[in-house]
Amino acid sequence: RPHGRLVQLSKFIDREQVPYSQNHYLFENLSKLRSQRLMDEVLSLIGTDKGEIMQKPATVSAVKLVFQRNQARSMDDHMAEEMQHALNAYGKVAMKRFIDTVPMICIEVMQKYDRSLRDNL
Repeated sequence: RPHGRLVQLSKFIDREQVPYSQNHYLFENLSKLRSQRLMDEVLSLIGTDKGEIMQKPATVSAVKLVFQRNQARSMDDHMAEEMQHALNAYGKVAMKRFIDTVPMICIEVMQKYDRSLRDNL
């Protein structure tokens, strides 16, 4: 019954309106996103993208400066960045779940439709 599958699909979409996941992929992505901006800034300061590494005292000072600038950011900036990371990481997990589930529901609809058509012929 196509109507039953439509109800199942609607329930799936309703369930996804409340973000929840224990998938390790969510936490891996969140961790990576949290540190990526600082990592990019540190690497650009020590010149690894140009094949040159700054001298040790200068490197230590540059790295400390990056973390000091991060600590000086406002609470609003930190919260906005954290929310963006959480949404991005959860979006990746939810999209994978959606990509897996919706086609399975469609396949079930097509299989039942095929059986129903054969039974009626």
